[in-house]
Amino acid sequence: MEAQAYPDVSLQLAKTDDPLPTVSKQIRPPRMAQGLRVSVMAGSDAGARSASSQSKLFVGRSPKAELRLTDPTASVFHVELAVDGDGIVVRDLESLNGTYYQGARIRDATVPSGATLQVGSSLVRVERVTDPESTYAALLESLGETAFGKWKM
Repeated sequence: MEAQAYPDVSLQLAKTDDPLPTVSKQIRPPRMAQGLRVSVMAGSDAGARSASSQSKLFVGRSPKAELRLTDPTASVFHVELAVDGDGIVVRDLESLNGTYYQGARIRDATVPSGATLQVGSSLVRVERVTDPESTYAALLESLGETAFGKWKM
């Protein structure tokens, strides 16, 4: 059986001369589950961390922010972080004291994973993370039923 060309196919099971039943199915890999991890490196909340499996996270003094700061120079909702490609989109939410990256005030910019931002008087490291377990579970789900039953983790 000749395989059809798909640029995003990672695995293809095909019929062979083997007497055991086999599966012929095009499999498109699921997107890697992505999230964010934020750590306070310096400031009144040094050591505080937050991680989210969501692709968006808020930092500020609000109890609803995923990373809550007690820093009085941080705004209630200071900055929004979102996964985008290989980087992280940083959007200042009209904070009074601003968000800075490498000494420059930013309002809407993409920074690399591992970048350190100044939020108020705190230094915050932002990282894009992937969740291989969720991605593996999604891959098994995409395989569906087989002659031997459902794929399991």
